[in-house]
Amino acid sequence: MEKKRRRPKKGPVLEGPMTGTTIVTFLPPKIDQDMEIVPEMGLEVNAVYDEATSTPLTSANSQNKKLTAVQIMKIEKNGRIERDGRLKVSDSIVEIDGRPVYQMSILRARAYIADLSLFSTKSVTLTILLSIETFSDENNIDQKPIFSALQAANTQYIGQTQIVELVKSSNGFGFTVTGR
Repeated sequence: MEKKRRRPKKGPVLEGPMTGTTIVTFLPPKIDQDMEIVPEMGLEVNAVYDEATSTPLTSANSQNKKLTAVQIMKIEKNGRIERDGRLKVSDSIVEIDGRPVYQMSILRARAYIADLSLFSTKSVTLTILLSIETFSDENNIDQKPIFSALQAANTQYIGQTQIVELVKSSNGFGFTVTGR
């Protein structure tokens, strides 16, 4: 008989310090009856630099660019982030445990996220560049998780959803739908 994996108890979601941000708390993982503990955050991130300058980004001038956020590029299966289920690929993190990302280099931000795995008995907070309404339970019903940047690029949300009624004439709809 297969064991059903239980979702961990979720930490609180609070309105962030800046407009349009949300603080997501990840509670410390619990040791279950199988003595399984998942301390790894299970998160790969990439830099989001300030776009105020028009100079193209190269490895030579990346030290001069200001880091504004780190974007989630991959969520590892069975990590704390995946088990929690509230974050997705392409979400932008602006604070890691209360420390602003703009004060870090991308290497330091990655190291800090990796260091969070060492403290499996401590809650972790990430401030995400999304409004708190995004995290309501009604919005997350039946959503499948996105684990890679390629999946996120292929399932990009564009604009607003509108319900329309189509009426087919004798000549058809007047358009075709194709996929890639």
